[in-house]
Amino acid sequence: MALSDTLNQKHKKNINHKYRPKKKFSSLHSEIILFKAGKLENIDEATFQDQLNINDIKEAILMDEYYVTQTSDNHLREYLGDDCNLIIKKLNESHTGWLKNIDDVKFISDSIGS
Repeated sequence: MALSDTLNQKHKKNINHKYRPKKKFSSLHSEIILFKAGKLENIDEATFQDQLNINDIKEAILMDEYYVTQTSDNHLREYLGDDCNLIIKKLNESHTGWLKNIDDVKFISDSIGS
C-alpha cells in the first residue's frame, strides 16, 4: 500500500511532530546542508518487538518512507527565510545506514570540511 494511501491528513499535518516552530527563521544569512537519506531503513521488526508495539513499528516505517520518498527537503524550506541557502546532498544509504557506508562518511566529511 502506498504511503499516500496510508497516511491520513492528521499525519501529513503533524509530520514534524517533534519539532514544530511557529514561525520562519529569518535573517539567518547562512548556508545549511541537509544530508538526505537515499534509502529506506532496513527495519527488522524482531529487533524492536521488545521496545515498541507493532503499531509503533508500522508508523516508524511509514514515516521513514514518507521522508525518503515524498519530500525533497524534509520540509526545511517551510521554516527557513529567503536569505538562507539550503543545500541538499543525497546520501547512498538510509538515515542510520550511512554510518557503515564509507563513501557516505567520506562524502559528509568532505562536504563539511571544505
